[in-house]
Amino acid sequence: MNESKISRRAGGCNIFKVRKIFMLVRISLILGAVLLFTRLAAATLQIDLSRETGRFNPLILGQNLEAADTRGIFGPPVGAAKWPLQGVKYGQGLWNPTAQQPADGSFGLAESLNSGMLRYPGGCLVHNFNWKDAVGPLSERPQWKFGVDQFLELCRRLNQEPVITLTDYALPAAELPPHFAEFVEYLNAPATPEHPWAQKRALWGHPEPYGVRYFELGNESGHGNHNGVPRRKFTPEEYADYAVKSAAAIRRVDPSVKLGIVMAPGSGINWDCEWNRKVLAGAGAVADYVVLHFYGPAILNSGPEEALRAVLAYPDQLAARIGCYRRNIRELAGRDLPTAVTEYNVGSSKSKPFPHRFSFMAGLMCADEIRLWQQENMLFANYWHLLNGAWGLFRTPDESGEVTRRYATLPFFEEWGKFGGRQLVEAVVADNPRLAAAPLGGLWESRGDRPQPERRFASRDTFHFDFGKYLPKYRIKPAAAGKNALTFRLDEVNRESYLPFAVLPRPQESPFGTGYKTKLRFEARFTPEGKGRGTVALGLADTRGWNVTNSASASDPIAADGKFHEYWFELPALPACPSTELLLRVERPSDFSGKLEIRNLVAEEFHSPTEPAYPALAALAGKSADGRTLHLIVFNKDPERPMAVPVAVTGGRLKSGTGFELYQEKPESIDYFTPARRAVPVRPDGFDWTFPPHSMTRFELELLP
Repeated sequence: MNESKISRRAGGCNIFKVRKIFMLVRISLILGAVLLFTRLAAATLQIDLSRETGRFNPLILGQNLEAADTRGIFGPPVGAAKWPLQGVKYGQGLWNPTAQQPADGSFGLAESLNSGMLRYPGGCLVHNFNWKDAVGPLSERPQWKFGVDQFLELCRRLNQEPVITLTDYALPAAELPPHFAEFVEYLNAPATPEHPWAQKRALWGHPEPYGVRYFELGNESGHGNHNGVPRRKFTPEEYADYAVKSAAAIRRVDPSVKLGIVMAPGSGINWDCEWNRKVLAGAGAVADYVVLHFYGPAILNSGPEEALRAVLAYPDQLAARIGCYRRNIRELAGRDLPTAVTEYNVGSSKSKPFPHRFSFMAGLMCADEIRLWQQENMLFANYWHLLNGAWGLFRTPDESGEVTRRYATLPFFEEWGKFGGRQLVEAVVADNPRLAAAPLGGLWESRGDRPQPERRFASRDTFHFDFGKYLPKYRIKPAAAGKNALTFRLDEVNRESYLPFAVLPRPQESPFGTGYKTKLRFEARFTPEGKGRGTVALGLADTRGWNVTNSASASDPIAADGKFHEYWFELPALPACPSTELLLRVERPSDFSGKLEIRNLVAEEFHSPTEPAYPALAALAGKSADGRTLHLIVFNKDPERPMAVPVAVTGGRLKSGTGFELYQEKPESIDYFTPARRAVPVRPDGFDWTFPPHSMTRFELELLP
């Protein structure tokens, strides 16, 4: 064949291919643009003013106030002469102890939030809280300038419902029921001779009963009293006994109060844990509501992009978990009980790579959860927490109440506080786009159109024990006793330790980027020796370390009765977890001696469940009390793309409106910002709006008569 012909034929073929590729690229770009436009324009928000769906519950806008003794909990040890007085003197910054009235600046800001409810005296600080230290003449309590009566005065001025958390560990368990009965008498009984504590209340300036309705029995009681002395930690059975006896004593004084029992805190994936099941079975009959704490997802060391995608997906998964809690309540308590969320926030308290808890994305997630609390009919909900401390929305340093810093989380609560839709109406998103999300700690993968349950794929009962980290200084001598049995001898141990003894490699069936769970089952007995004290348990942890991942879990403490008992616990591994390790946990030891025996150790591994792809758009709508204004809040939970959405209104006609957009290009920003105010181009039957990515928008829409 002629060389020139070969060359021309080859050249013609290349030109044809280039033209074909160019045409395919053009077609792809056109189709991509059409699909993108379809995605942006497909969703329609339909609001029907004639279809009323219930009343808006202002108690879901609640806050937390930390105002108790920090010794033995955070900071100095029990009995320290000097300790932080921010809570007990300044009401965490809301109280002027000199003037004995609310501090001006911080009070005004707190008032503007219209929070509805305030929880006191805090979360873990309640472990130390003896209410008798916080009442009586101020001259007799020089440190407790902000006590019970000052808190209730603050609630009255803020027009907020109080919820009081009752201690779980400030006194021996047997002394707590009568202690609570006297407290409720002080708060709610008439000042008559048969109610001596109520008479004291009247003598100290408060003749009328306060009428406090809501009480919470303990706070996250399963984790014990931190560094309190003596060390206390309820088993689930002990907590249930405490709750039953306390409820009986309280109701003899005031049968009208509402009492909550506490579930284990977390991201919600532990809804079926041993603590929850045993507490519901043992104390569900005496409870008026069930207390939930949600801190999730575990964004921890995540960068801005990964963390943003996780927090946008989390509320919809949380909705499914709330349904699981309620099914368990019905089964184990034998009846339906209301649920309340007395603490919630993102699953990170770290400051690096950025302070997640103060960020725009944390505010956006918590604001979307407020929508969830309403739609899930929560009894009430309290954000953790209002001001100062490690999580507050704003800062004020002293009794002046001057607000010195506001964080990016604050505007979301300010805008929810302006939501005036008392009568909720139907708001439906038609053709709502669905978004996928990668797994993270406490967050299952979101994909597809239906949930997939967990599936077991492996089980092992043979382990390679490695005791290389059991140095003489720990005074712990381990020994293998078979393929899945071992012993530990403790000899006057005084050092708290978390020592690994076996590693479980990441299973091949679960490649990096996917989630899996390890469940550990075993039998154990501990035979104590001597008069020392402490607790022992087994643990599972990510081998990269707690400081890097905050990924670990533990069994209940091994009973020190010399008898074998069955135990189990589990750890959902992070998507990038290379392996997990089994640990011996020795906590709060003091001359701690004895023999721990472990047998029938079995590790089971499961594919993590998946949740459906989550809806990109979410909304809540309501009419004002006078029926003249439509209030609307809309979330665009797409992390990257705006959504152009027609908003159709039926059952009424629009006259005018204003939108307030909460959007920051950098979702990791912690700086306070002012929402963008924009006029709404209304028609009588609706309007069109382009919602920015990862945003919340609040609307005030005036209706025609």
